[in-house]
Amino acid sequence: MSDLSDKLSHELVVSEKIQETPDAYSFRLAIPKQLEEKFKYRAGQFVTLFLNVNGEDLRRSYSLCTSPEYDGTFQITVKQVEGGRGSNHLALKIQQGDILKVSPPQGTFFQPLETNKGAEYFLFSAGSGITPTFSILKEVLSSDTSARVFLFFANRDEDHIIYKSELSNLEEKFGDQLVITHRLTKPKSQETATYGRCNPGMIKNFVEIHRQQSVSPKQAYICGPEGFMSSVSEGLKNYGFDEKEIRTESFKSVTSVPSSESAEEPEDVDGVIIGDPAAASSSSPKIVALINGEQIEIDADPELSVLENLINNGKNPPYSCMDGACMACMAKVTAGKVIQDDFGILTEENVEDREALTCQARPLSATVNIDYDDL
Repeated sequence: MSDLSDKLSHELVVSEKIQETPDAYSFRLAIPKQLEEKFKYRAGQFVTLFLNVNGEDLRRSYSLCTSPEYDGTFQITVKQVEGGRGSNHLALKIQQGDILKVSPPQGTFFQPLETNKGAEYFLFSAGSGITPTFSILKEVLSSDTSARVFLFFANRDEDHIIYKSELSNLEEKFGDQLVITHRLTKPKSQETATYGRCNPGMIKNFVEIHRQQSVSPKQAYICGPEGFMSSVSEGLKNYGFDEKEIRTESFKSVTSVPSSESAEEPEDVDGVIIGDPAAASSSSPKIVALINGEQIEIDADPELSVLENLINNGKNPPYSCMDGACMACMAKVTAGKVIQDDFGILTEENVEDREALTCQARPLSATVNIDYDDL
């Protein structure tokens, strides 16, 4: 991955490491003057880190927790995950002064409403899902004095609330503009905490309590584990939120591979075939890609993803996280087949429609036709 990481990332120095909770750390990154333009960012965006852990190349994406309007700094927060090679390497090995290989910011999570219209933003986070919503919260409060922000933040207990003191200071500073509700599943003091697991009814009640102007524009942002996000989405829809008013940022969590007729492969492969299962496999594949109306043909390395092959050949396909956690690199397989190593956030419908995440899909047939424009 070294050649690819050199093309997609830049070396940044860790200017400060901050322990937020027993298992979460923030890393403030220094942006040199010559890279300031490349690393300009919007609230809610993320970066990809290219790590080498015990000789193994890893890519891990982390949301920026800072706001360009409010903070003016560049910072990510990483929560240790049991068995997580990337998160544990960062938490235990990386210190102030170390260098990280970081991609420029990507992502379109935050789509602000028109300012000075009394907009109401409902933010829902669980655990380290607070990172992009914390960025959005600060951006809204500092750029729109008419907006109101309501944060619903779920955690295990008081000690694991990331940015706890900062959130308290913000709530005091912005007065009636910001309201924060903490929900703890295992609080240490049940007398002082609102506790219990999140459910759709709770979310519907949360909005009903806080929504003040039924005619004001509203928007919801959700980030956290899939179960949490599903409950929040259901509660918001029960209240009356439209799909377009609900924006989600998912943790990458692949627990199973969906089954469908098009995903059943006759070959012994570790992954899912997308495209024409009858297409003959080849160790010397070609990729024919349609990108922004231009047809591109390249000889491909079967060990690399479609996206990596295109980038290594100087092409400019769409991409974002490079980690299967977004759909920026999705394309339709119009001929031939690919092997999807990691299912990422694909659905059964995507597979049936021959849609692949090209950052995780390797060419499998003699010719693979990929259409980035037909989505």
